[in-house]
Amino acid sequence: MKIKLLFRILLALYLTGILGLMLSCAGPNTEVTTRDLSLQTSTTESIHQPNLVFTNQQAICARDYREVGLTVGLNRNGTVSGVGFHYISETSTWRDIVSLAAGGGHIVGLKSDGTAIAVGYNENHQTDVNAWQNIVSIACGVVHTVDLQQDGTVISAGWNEFQQCDTATWKDVVAIAAGYAQTVAINKEGDVLAVGDNQCG
Repeated sequence: MKIKLLFRILLALYLTGILGLMLSCAGPNTEVTTRDLSLQTSTTESIHQPNLVFTNQQAICARDYREVGLTVGLNRNGTVSGVGFHYISETSTWRDIVSLAAGGGHIVGLKSDGTAIAVGYNENHQTDVNAWQNIVSIACGVVHTVDLQQDGTVISAGWNEFQQCDTATWKDVVAIAAGYAQTVAINKEGDVLAVGDNQCG
């Protein structure tokens, strides 16, 4: 049963493209160095950070979409550091963060009190998460944000062209992931739930 559940989780992560990101993410006690990192921001100014080093991180997440790149790290003390588009600087005041997710042009942090905070582009309301409470985990698609609630329900906000935010009826969910225009979850029975763009099956 455990192997079957693990397989379903890995399959869901693979289908949304999250597995590759997870495998490339750095965990605790890992030093990540980016050589000659050059990222393009929405204002077309180039941010050039040669030999940037992230240390003392609990986790690192990155996203590159339409020449807007960002890399953010969750520090062990609950603060956030990063490089990339201009909204990164707005995370410098974040405190008590326990988890991070990055979208195509937005960053969401899960706080220790179960609330969320977000910065970045908000043309589809993907950063409208300030009222969310009782959050267990968060995930970001390219222009949408997903949260798993303590009661096993899932809340989504943002771009919904492919119905990737249609998660209101999901129950008993234990894990979530988000891809470009997909949202995937696993419920306590081990079933995979998915909504969004299915053009690749």
